Order: sequence, then structure tokens, then C-alpha cells
Amino acid sequence: MKLIVFGLLGLVLVGGGGAAGAYVFLKPSMEAEHVEPPKTYDYYQMEEAFTSNIAGSPRLVQVKVGIGSDKGPLFFDEVKKHETPIRAAMLAQLAEAPLTDLTNAEGRTALAEEMREATNAQLKNRGAEPGVTEVFFTDLVIQ
Repeated sequence: MKLIVFGLLGLVLVGGGGAAGAYVFLKPSMEAEHVEPPKTYDYYQMEEAFTSNIAGSPRLVQVKVGIGSDKGPLFFDEVKKHETPIRAAMLAQLAEAPLTDLTNAEGRTALAEEMREATNAQLKNRGAEPGVTEVFFTDLVIQ
């Protein structure tokens, strides 16, 4: 009789230990992992094109600019509010760009980055949050 009681007690302990171990080791995989939702991006197309002389050249450049941000659509209310100084800062960057920068992809990418930085600086100087993540040339004509 003692043998049966000890056998059952051992079986309960081994089974309980196995169940506890399974719970401890499998618990993290049974709980849903917290995954951050992907960021959404919004875009604002500046309506008026920029026209400038090309540095060191008698030629002209005309570009249309779009702005991207992950701050949400309300961010562009600040961009619109400060559009005049933003346009002036972007135009200053465009006017300094030599023809070689405007005619190759690397130069245009660098110019877009300079415009992004200038835009964020203008927003920051006016007490708004700098949140422009990208500047796009949606149209570019060299004459």
C-alpha cells in the first residue's frame, strides 16, 4: 500500500513539475508580443514652383517641392503657417546649387537634404516643432 501511495505521490509531483515547467517556459510565447505599428507618413505639396538662377551659370532652374513627415497631418498646419520663411530658406539653398548638383541624382539628393534642414531650422526658429523628414522634387526643369 505504501508503494502505491508513494508511486501516486511521485507521479503527481512529476506531472505537476512538468506542468509548471511548461507554463514557465511557454508563457512568453503564449502572450501576444507588443509590436509598434508602422509609422505613417503624410505629405504636403507646395503649390508654387521655385525658380532660381543656377549658381555659376546663365541658366535657370524651376522645381516643385513636396514635404514628407511622420508627425501627422496637423504638422503641415505649422508648415503652411510659416511657408513664407520656409520658401525663402529653400530658395536660398536652391540658388547656391551649381548645375552639376542639379543634373545628377547625388547632387539632387544632397540639395533635398539641405532644404530639409533649412525647413526644420525655420520651423524651430519660429517655435514650431521641426518634423520634416523628407523633401522631394516633384518637378524639375533646367532652362
